[in-house]
This record gives sequence, structure tokens and C-alpha cells, in this order.
Amino acid sequence: MQILASEPQRFPGARVSDETYLLAFKVEPLLIKVFGPGSEIEDGDVDFTYDNKRLVADAEKAVVSLLKPQYNNALYPNYPKGKDGLYDTGLTSYTYAISEGMAFRTAYGTIKGGRQRELTISNEADYIMVEGDKVTFHISGVDFSA
Repeated sequence: MQILASEPQRFPGARVSDETYLLAFKVEPLLIKVFGPGSEIEDGDVDFTYDNKRLVADAEKAVVSLLKPQYNNALYPNYPKGKDGLYDTGLTSYTYAISEGMAFRTAYGTIKGGRQRELTISNEADYIMVEGDKVTFHISGVDFSA
């Protein structure tokens, strides 16, 4: 209600409630594990289960820390470090992309999604990559070919 009361309308004749969107995403992970010739594969290495709450918390923090949406009170300046995300789970790297033909824009930037017909991944989508303490943002068509 505070957002609807505070936000100015963008187009004449439109109601702010018609211009405000809540984005609800379904998180669908694609887990890839790589083994080299000298790797010893243990039972835990072929376990592809994951903690959905940690994954969702981490994905939200990644997007919020990058784009700093206006109405988010917590902006997670220490991301990727945190107690409820993926930071201490032993992953070498992980990425986040939007698998829909949409863009999420804020005053701090835009993340553009993309989707191929039967696949949930696409080279048309921008993505956020986390490798240890390093977080990078990759833009489709600029940092890699679309």
C-alpha cells in the first residue's frame, strides 16, 4: 500500500496500481558437476539435491545487491556472504538468469531474460555469476554473443 500511495503515475490516465508489478519467480536449478580424469567420485558427488530455501534466498540477494530496487530496505552490500544463501555450501560457482522474455529495470541497471523454445536457458539472457567472493554481471550481446 505504501508503494501504491508513494509512487507517481508514469502515464497520464493510468492508475499506479495498473503500473505496479510484483514479480514471482519459480526457481528451477540446473546442476552441473564436473569430474576430471583423476577425480575420486564419492556418494555425495552424485547427489543432486539442493535446499530450495537457500537457493531462493541467494537468488533474491544476488538480484537485489546488483540492481538495488527502490523499495527494498535490505540491499545486501556483503553479498555473496551470508548465513542463509549458497556462500558456504562448497559450490565452485553458480549463476542466476531469468528464463523468460522480460527485463527487470531499476535506476541502477537492467537484467534481461531470455528463453529458447524447449530449453530454460538461452544466450539471450544476461546472468549474474558468483565465484567465491567475486560477483560479476554478464550482459548478452556485449560480454558474450546472443
